[in-house]
Amino acid sequence: MKFISIFSLLICTAIISCNKVKIDTDTYTSSINVINAISSNQAAININFTGKDIIFSEARNLTNDYFDGRYASGMMPFAVPSGQPVDLALFVQNDTVKPFFTDQRMFNVSDIYSLYVSGVIGDLKVLLTQDTIPKHTDSTTGIRFVNLVPNATTLSVNIAGNVIGSEVTSLPYQGISAFKNYPAKSENQFYFFEITDDVTGNVISSFFYDNIARFRNVTLIVKGQVDGDPSVQVARIDNY
Repeated sequence: MKFISIFSLLICTAIISCNKVKIDTDTYTSSINVINAISSNQAAININFTGKDIIFSEARNLTNDYFDGRYASGMMPFAVPSGQPVDLALFVQNDTVKPFFTDQRMFNVSDIYSLYVSGVIGDLKVLLTQDTIPKHTDSTTGIRFVNLVPNATTLSVNIAGNVIGSEVTSLPYQGISAFKNYPAKSENQFYFFEITDDVTGNVISSFFYDNIARFRNVTLIVKGQVDGDPSVQVARIDNY
């Protein structure tokens, strides 16, 4: 009886395996970091990179305050195939009829992309960029800024106590600054950045960068709304 039970189990397993669609995960050698920076409270998006009709009950859901295990950055990484067309589709969580973004891309092995979603519900913007992450041979950290504040024309960044724009000058909406190196030795415990609205000259947000990523890089995303809800804030993403 025991032999018959084991034999039956093997037969069932074989039948189930034959009915499964085999996915060649060895081709998933590229990545996309999806960042939800929508300037609306509790705004969530559904993500579909399969090229098939989305099943919303099973789709990956990303809120704009999603916690990645270290930071509430609104970022979620995805592995995607390389060497073949990949269909990309994004949906507002409560709108299951039509995606607000579709695209088809061909990715190369080891490509790293960032996909930023910003704006407000009803007027969403998407920015898809390929990242080139610099390497560090000495005790430095690389920092770049992304302006995803929809009602700020341009932003400037300085270290507290320095002149406005000493780090980044006139960064436009959906603009991404180049990575800039900063010392990351034992005496460099933190950097305190201020974000200024170039139109008003007012500091609209600040960010205390500690737990410095030595030999690594970080992206600081400025999001929210000037004099709005949610207010302007800065989210950290580690680019490793």
